[in-house]
Amino acid sequence: MTPNAQPKVCLDVAIDHRMRRLFEPVPIDLTEPSDHVSRIEARGRSLKRPSDEVKVTAQLAGPSFKGGIAIVLQQPRNNHPFGKGLDAVVEDCESLSALSDIFTTVSCGTLDIRTDIAIIDLLPYVAENVGKVHDDYLKESFHVSTQAICDKEPEVLLCAGKIWLPKAGRFDNRKGEAWKLENVGVGVKLGSNPKLPIKTRIRHENNGLVTISKVNGFHPSYAMNYHSHVSLLRQLQILIGVETCRTLRGDWEDEQWMEDLRRRCQNISNSISTPSPKSPPPPSPSQRSVGRYSTKYLPEYQELYSDKLLDLGKSTCSLISGTRSTKKSPTATYDFLLSSGLSEICNDATLILRQMARLQRKGWPESVAWKNEAALNEAATETLQLSENLVKAAKQGRGTQLASVIQQGAKCILTNVNGKKPDYQLDLDGACDAFLELAADIETLLFDLLVEKEEALNALGQEEILSAMLGEMKLAPKAAVTVIPAMPVPAPF
Repeated sequence: MTPNAQPKVCLDVAIDHRMRRLFEPVPIDLTEPSDHVSRIEARGRSLKRPSDEVKVTAQLAGPSFKGGIAIVLQQPRNNHPFGKGLDAVVEDCESLSALSDIFTTVSCGTLDIRTDIAIIDLLPYVAENVGKVHDDYLKESFHVSTQAICDKEPEVLLCAGKIWLPKAGRFDNRKGEAWKLENVGVGVKLGSNPKLPIKTRIRHENNGLVTISKVNGFHPSYAMNYHSHVSLLRQLQILIGVETCRTLRGDWEDEQWMEDLRRRCQNISNSISTPSPKSPPPPSPSQRSVGRYSTKYLPEYQELYSDKLLDLGKSTCSLISGTRSTKKSPTATYDFLLSSGLSEICNDATLILRQMARLQRKGWPESVAWKNEAALNEAATETLQLSENLVKAAKQGRGTQLASVIQQGAKCILTNVNGKKPDYQLDLDGACDAFLELAADIETLLFDLLVEKEEALNALGQEEILSAMLGEMKLAPKAAVTVIPAMPVPAPF
């Protein structure tokens, strides 16, 4: 599948064009049986958990073979619809649904978390707050998950969970070796220093030490629920999926832009979610439903949306003005558009509108209706103004690729504003789709410009090589010519 034929959207955001180039099928050839699924099943039965819960938990931990990919999460949610089966549980859970979307996308449809990837919680069957769970019970649960991973012996382990234990001291042994399976923070790269090794060794209770290659991740709920309006965190989730699959394939290579993405996400995490040393540890993302910890109200999302529209207007006008005033090379145009962050702004707008639409569907008490309706009217008015300004700016772009993309996107966004001044109304779902389409079109343009840039650099490189070769030929000293005297021609007989 060529990069332009790859999926352009994952986790409800337009995928970074540089990532799409890395999507490849992932061959899976698992033949050696493993006991990890039976271990998970046995744990559930020993706790007398409902049979439906044990069945689905075991299915998520499958397949029953060694090798392949395993993912470690945290805890099960306390209200999964286990009775409806595996598919219903995945579709009803933001985290599992996100993992399904990611691995199907980055593997070109060759991987399905339901059948090809083992998903195991650090605390299987423990949905309660860990502060209320007895220490012996915790130790047993951590031991089960650790030994299940040892049974599985995955070729790649994605560490996407971390349990914050209360009253954890330096010599706390409740986790055993399970801490080696935990993530080490958003945007942190394993192997970046000796304290963060890529490979870890864990002692199996029967078979000695097991060596496991790891990829550092973070819980999908952090991106999908806790910070649902920040598209950059979703891009990092997709990149982590790419790294996991490429590591299994044996052809993973890190690039500078990936480090930039990790650093930016790390900064986001540090700025908005780092608890102080005296604060209680954050609750497990898998324990609570979206509605209970999405604390923003519609007017707050409207303010975020307003900021994104302002950023979009400024960036677009600057880009179109810059590309019109000078004839930029593919390299300069690509760098200019990439540095503007235009697609990221559109992705953020998409996610903010999605949250506003969710709150609108949910409804609100009469006491706050005036405030929410005013926020929706403000969003509609600002969207109308932005769209009209973008159309005008695009007309001045003199038919450039960027101007065409902006003009088409702005017109599409504009169709979702209805009503008459001053009572404009915004179709939130329609506008959300329009911004997403614009983000995807920008990423496609970036992809095409990147190809042109690489071709131009390659041609320049060939010219420099040829020029160097010609220079060597001109500078080479003339070879001495030896004149051999002509031999007399013998007379004919």
